Amino acid sequence: MSATTRRFIRADDLTHEQGWRLIDWCAERGGDEFSVQFMCLDGERPTSHGQLRSALAPFHRGTPKRERVTTMAGEESRRPTDTWGLCADSAAHLRRHVSDGIFLSPSYAAAGWFEDFIIYRHGEIMLGVVNHEGLVVLCLSEQEHHELSNLKIESYETARRVSASD
Repeated sequence: MSATTRRFIRADDLTHEQGWRLIDWCAERGGDEFSVQFMCLDGERPTSHGQLRSALAPFHRGTPKRERVTTMAGEESRRPTDTWGLCADSAAHLRRHVSDGIFLSPSYAAAGWFEDFIIYRHGEIMLGVVNHEGLVVLCLSEQEHHELSNLKIESYETARRVSASD
């Protein structure tokens, strides 16, 4: 694999279908596992989280140390992370259980939500979603960045925070 460079996508620039197509595109180019944070209020696990975890159970790869796109103060950026194998079947379960898409801003709903979806390739970040910032981080080769533009998905050299005035 040639050297990778980081580029950024504004999550608001992705249509629902482009988001799922981007996940498939990453899988086709070697993305082999993913992680996602299951978020809830008051520590009570929503039913939807349990249903997705059950559906993904056959794809669970354990909790290897992986780099994350967000960290809390005092946390290491590389830490034990639940990961699942990325394939057509696991992506289908994501589509079924996260029907609104993985690239949305956090809902903070009592029913729970999903954040910080990451696709790894050989243990390294290939795509990472920073939901609360409305950004997608891509770590791709120059050739892959060029191929991505053929999908009509615009990426930027710098991260631009999404603001209410945009």
